[in-house]
Amino acid sequence: ETIAKETIPTSSVSSTSVKQEEKKEGLSLEIIKDKWPQFLEKIKKRKISLEAMLREARIIEIDQENKLVLGLPKNFSFLKERLEERPNRALIEDEFKKIYGIPMQVKFITLTEDNPVLENPKIENPKNEDKISPEKIKDVFGGKIIDRRE
Repeated sequence: ETIAKETIPTSSVSSTSVKQEEKKEGLSLEIIKDKWPQFLEKIKKRKISLEAMLREARIIEIDQENKLVLGLPKNFSFLKERLEERPNRALIEDEFKKIYGIPMQVKFITLTEDNPVLENPKIENPKNEDKISPEKIKDVFGGKIIDRRE
């Protein structure tokens, strides 16, 4: 009895289709970055401190295990530990699924010199709060500015 094997030419399997499968059914870093401000806003509504910690994280990649990798600077190792705590991780993953429509685990790493410096999308100030000058504060409270430099 002979079993015929079907050979698939390598030219018909594009590298982009393999990458798409690895990227959680089409979820790309661009899509994640586009909705990142909305994601942080939802986190903020549930736990303000967690949103503040996530603002320091940088979106790095979707790894081979289909985990979203977020990097934190070396001097923020305490934030990494807090973000990795089970309740915080569960909240992040829950909100991620709600915003992006796909369940995805997160993984936190400490950034090194080898990691590319990435910028997360700018989060617009929804209330258009500008920085307030010392003069404006003085006027609002009816006080005066004391210069203690000597």
